[in-house]
Amino acid sequence: PRPTLLAIDDLHWCDAASLEFVLYVLHRLDELPAAVVMTRRSGSGGESSEALDRIASHPRVRIESLTPLGPEAAQELAQEALGERVDPTLGEACVEVTSGNPFYLHELLVALAEEPGASGPELTRRARALAPDAVIRSLRVRVGRLGSNAAALARAVAILGDDVPLRRAAALAGISIDSASAAADALARVEVLLAREPLRFVHPLVQHAIEQDIPIFERAKRHLDAARLLYADGVEVERVAAHLLVAHAGGDPWVVEQLRAAAREARAAQPAVRYLRRALEEPPAPELRPDVLAELGTAEAAHGQPEAADHLAQAAQASPDPGRRAELALQLGRALDAQGLHEQAAGAYDAGRAELPDEPDSPEELELRDQLEASFISTASIVPDLQPVPPAG
Repeated sequence: PRPTLLAIDDLHWCDAASLEFVLYVLHRLDELPAAVVMTRRSGSGGESSEALDRIASHPRVRIESLTPLGPEAAQELAQEALGERVDPTLGEACVEVTSGNPFYLHELLVALAEEPGASGPELTRRARALAPDAVIRSLRVRVGRLGSNAAALARAVAILGDDVPLRRAAALAGISIDSASAAADALARVEVLLAREPLRFVHPLVQHAIEQDIPIFERAKRHLDAARLLYADGVEVERVAAHLLVAHAGGDPWVVEQLRAAAREARAAQPAVRYLRRALEEPPAPELRPDVLAELGTAEAAHGQPEAADHLAQAAQASPDPGRRAELALQLGRALDAQGLHEQAAGAYDAGRAELPDEPDSPEELELRDQLEASFISTASIVPDLQPVPPAG
């Protein structure tokens, strides 16, 4: 007989009868011109674990544990696949999202090759954002074999993000703690989750692939559910708002309230702008709309964004209170001044001054009037059309 190579991939998915046949072949190897090469995912096996252990301990079997690919190997493979488009940091990015898994790395490079317009740092950025279709299909099959509880738990962790307490993931998945514990163990065996709590995916590409496999409208709803769950757990408001940013708008007053609160807590203007724009899309109740517009315009002005003037003007126009309109006119004028629109800024200061009485009753109104007048004079001094006309002769 001719020499034969028997190659068996994913041995852990074999049924018990097939594994018994493998053992039979191993027992006969002394009599056969044959070699057997088998691959098995570490920790996998489930009900077939005993048979797999018997195969692994057979005297004819030599076990080789493969180590993940490192940044240098990933960079070399990326160079071969993508050529001159490769940035020096691409290898590190690929290992970051695949943890050096050769299959995931290959599929990632295939996906990057299909984006001919990207190169250099942009290609590296895409590497961190892609979940190739082949990886999604592979994970769908792997998780699907574990049953509905495992699939629900994996999706819940994908929505909630890294370091998720088991009880929180179970609550979002709609399963009991006991069912979630069993599902987490099963997902760890097939290298979807790490075998630890809080729950975390083995690497970002797996998390991204699981999340991308959730239908888009269901994903948006699950993010809203996650926001409510985190709120009930007393988690900081910006983490709640992060889920609301990707949930569908539905005119929910609670959503508007949380986004406004997150904007107030934001340490920088740009996140506050994102939260308030999303709050405006929800949309807020009509009586709250002027306040949300004003908060958005203020945040945009702090970030030097030109949209600030339009939102502040809308807020002033919609406000029923003259004093509030005067305050917003001052902010509007300053935003216009910052954009170099000095003539329009002077007009805003003048309009704000007109909202106040000639003799303000309160110290606050008096101070606001003085600020508007001082701002008008300062701005008018650099607007030629507002300069006093010198007397003739």
